[in-house]
Amino acid sequence: MRCAQSPVGPASNPRKPKLDDLSEDLDQDGEASPLLDDDSDLDALGRADEDEQVGLDTTTGFDEAEELELSDDGEDERWSTDSEEVGDLPGTDSDLFQGDEYGWTGDDEVGTDDDESFDPELGDDDAEIREDGGAEGLEDDSELDDLDMSELPEMDADSEEDAGGSGGEVFEELATPGMVDECSLEVAPGQFWKALPPRSVRVSLLTTLPDAPRALACCGSQVFACAGRLLAFDAESGVVQALPLSAASPSALAVTDQDGVLHIAVVAAGVVHVSSDGGNSFAAQTLPDAAKQVGFSRTTQYPRLWWSSTKGVLHSAALAEPLDAEVLGFQTDGVRHVLALVRQKERLWLACSQDGGRAFSFQPAPAMAQAGTGLGVCRSGWLLYDATRVHCAASPQSLALVSPLVTAPATLSEEEGEAFVYCCVHRGDELLIVRRAVHASGATPLVMVALGADVAGQPRQLAVSYAEGGFVSIYLATDGSLLRVDASLDGEELA
Repeated sequence: MRCAQSPVGPASNPRKPKLDDLSEDLDQDGEASPLLDDDSDLDALGRADEDEQVGLDTTTGFDEAEELELSDDGEDERWSTDSEEVGDLPGTDSDLFQGDEYGWTGDDEVGTDDDESFDPELGDDDAEIREDGGAEGLEDDSELDDLDMSELPEMDADSEEDAGGSGGEVFEELATPGMVDECSLEVAPGQFWKALPPRSVRVSLLTTLPDAPRALACCGSQVFACAGRLLAFDAESGVVQALPLSAASPSALAVTDQDGVLHIAVVAAGVVHVSSDGGNSFAAQTLPDAAKQVGFSRTTQYPRLWWSSTKGVLHSAALAEPLDAEVLGFQTDGVRHVLALVRQKERLWLACSQDGGRAFSFQPAPAMAQAGTGLGVCRSGWLLYDATRVHCAASPQSLALVSPLVTAPATLSEEEGEAFVYCCVHRGDELLIVRRAVHASGATPLVMVALGADVAGQPRQLAVSYAEGGFVSIYLATDGSLLRVDASLDGEELA
């Protein structure tokens, strides 16, 4: 895995203002924004058109202006080598030196007293220059008074110890928010996929399994597995326990949450057992045929049970009429969406419902579809996979291959209104679990974690639980163990 740090986000790529940006702060009426200097001071100075002449009132700036006598000596000489000779100003001395205004223009009325043009209490010695004409920071050393020169590093400091502790801490604090780890992993020769940094992933072994897993499902912080018996793991308590299911060897299950109450349906030896109290007790259902698979949809008051028989018939009280086809497999999202793989007249079809089973639409299944193909559905995603190929899409009409490298097991996860597909990639003796947005057809998946053969074993079932804030719990059932992979999609470090 290759990791590199690069700045991201606004904190790491600040936009420097340009001169053109300042000009945009002028509104249509020509008024300047606070970013520009106020022109009211210029009006007080008597600024006029460019062709008007400007004079200075010499009574301002000298405490004893009336005693000042101007010498006529050197009147024709220049004051400096680069000064230009100025001709006689129009008007008499009395015209020039009268009034109290600081400067005048030809259109101004002399001798007016404008109190708003200056502060009468401001002395000549108290004048403070607040603008530096754009050379900000070059000559203003007022901020240097608070700078402790002892904290600065030596000129030849080449290590953190030479530079001092406080300076390094400041730079680290500033850099951290704008930096994230960008890692990539070579999943195949010449093919690099983005990967989560190792510090954002935590792998734990929940329990060993007494038998090969037949089914895996999760709802919120709880995950359930059919592996010789029905096991339940609560992420909040961290406890794994066997639920009180009287029948042995469960082969299929479904879970849903209705108004805070967890409902579980399990198939064992062809009989459906249902719990409406979170798995504390189960009741066997009387059905006309042996069951093969189960699922839930939801009404406003209670969940509805779905089940398919070993004869290929789909049953539910929500069905307006039976499907005129042999049902090879089906999946529900626990709410309103149903996806079934059916055979009709020797052809395979996908039967899809988005209204809780009241109506189905049919379309030809991809060539990969066959008996034993896995299915998945959620509010904004559809999934079809077998041992070597995984197809998904935001609509069943546009199922497409995720990547030639990904394989089963696979599952869907609804995360803040968007569907994501999770599946596997075999790289040598490693197993990679990858993730991709369902709608992002053609995009390369994100590698969530790389598991060694001694940890992953032979993967059989996959389930995902998403929590707000970008935290994902991935549950992987292998031939001998149940693993949990916690990951932060934002790259945060997990303790």
